[in-house]
Amino acid sequence: MDYIMELLERILPIIIELIVTVVIPLIFAKISLKAKNDTQRKLIEEARLLANNCVCTIEQTMVQPLKENGEWDAEMAARAFELCKKQLLDNLSDATVAAIQTVCKDLEVWCANEIESNVLYLHRQ
Repeated sequence: MDYIMELLERILPIIIELIVTVVIPLIFAKISLKAKNDTQRKLIEEARLLANNCVCTIEQTMVQPLKENGEWDAEMAARAFELCKKQLLDNLSDATVAAIQTVCKDLEVWCANEIESNVLYLHRQ
């Protein structure tokens, strides 16, 4: 029994030091990483909502009137797309741009994909 107590007295400080210097920082790092990912997810979700709003705005203010007047063509579609992309990029915060670039790499491709998917969704309704 004395042997076990002596062993615990020698090993316990080492175990406590290991927990304090290695395990606790790893736990904090994991929590910090998750918070960063949650923040990125939230920023990207807000950007997706903004993309949807941009598409709906361009649809209502530009596309529908042009279609009603018979002026809608491929050139106007390209102009509408560029206007929507400009509106989206102008309204993204720096933090949101950074999050998109971190997660998706290419901001221009992300914008184009979001605009196209929102246009398709809008026309399916």
